[in-house]
Amino acid sequence: MPHGVVVSPDGKRVFVANTGGDTGPGGSRTVSVLDADAIKVTDTWDVGISPHGLALTPDGATLLASCYDALVAVDTRSGKHVGRLRALGRAVGVAVHPDGKRAYVANSWSGTVAFVNLRSMQVTSSIRVGATPWRVAVDEEGSRVFVTTAGDDRVTALDAKSGRKLGSASVGRIPTALTVADGTAWVGTNSSGTLAAVNAATMAVEGTAVLGFSTMPTEVVVAPGA
Repeated sequence: MPHGVVVSPDGKRVFVANTGGDTGPGGSRTVSVLDADAIKVTDTWDVGISPHGLALTPDGATLLASCYDALVAVDTRSGKHVGRLRALGRAVGVAVHPDGKRAYVANSWSGTVAFVNLRSMQVTSSIRVGATPWRVAVDEEGSRVFVTTAGDDRVTALDAKSGRKLGSASVGRIPTALTVADGTAWVGTNSSGTLAAVNAATMAVEGTAVLGFSTMPTEVVVAPGA
C-alpha cells in the first residue's frame, strides 16, 4: 500500500513510502528506492512503523518520513537514520522549507502543525490549526505554510516563521491532497471528489473542478511551466 512518493532533485531516484495494511503497528516499515529511468527498485530502507508522508531537503541529501512511531530523517546516500523525533509519531503530512533548515509536520491526532528545526531535530513550536490536519505544503518563496484539515474541510495558511494564522478557506469534504504552485494552493477533497484552486495570498477559492463520484483524490501535482 504505497502512500507518499517523492522524486530526487536530479530526477534520478524515486522514494516510495510502503504504509502496509494499516496505519498502526503491524504495517510495513519500509521506503522503497527506485531508479527512475529503469523503473526498478534498487534498495529498501527500514524507517519505522507504517511510513506515510515523505519529503526531501532541497539538496536531496535527507529524506523525512512520517511514521506511526516517529518522524525519521534518513541519509539518502547511505539509507542510515540521521535523526528521529518520537514526539511526532502518528503524524501524516510533512514538508521542508526551501532553505532546508526547517520542516513542517501535520499532526492529525493533536490538531496541530509542528515546526521542526532539522539541525537539532527538535520541535520549535506547535500551531493549532483545526481538526485532523492531513497535508502540508510550503510556497516557493518559503513565506507561507499551507495545511489541510480533513476534519473540518478547510485549508489554512500560516506564516512560515511565526506560525501566525494568515487565513483559511472552506474547500469541500475531507481535503487530503495539497500542493502549492505559482500563487495557487490546489486542494483535492477525498469525499467531495473535487479539486479547488485557492488564491495563496487572499485564501479566496477561485474555482472548483468536479472530478467525479468516488474519485477520492489523495495527491495533486502541477506540471512544470503549466
